[in-house]
Amino acid sequence: MLNKKVEKALNDQIKIEGESSQAYLAMASWAEINGFPGASAFLYLHSDEERLHMLKLIKFVNDRGGQA
Repeated sequence: MLNKKVEKALNDQIKIEGESSQAYLAMASWAEINGFPGASAFLYLHSDEERLHMLKLIKFVNDRGGQA
């Protein structure tokens, strides 16, 4: 079982990772429709990376008896 303080800190980080993913996704979409394909590809990649971080943390918390 996770310590409640640790669980809260991890859930706070999960939220940050999700928000970061969404921000990169919004920027990628903007870059794509405004003719910046290189920047768009870079930002889509970073959006995916942040989402992967979030999913890893969710799995970590849940596997240890916490609630993400």
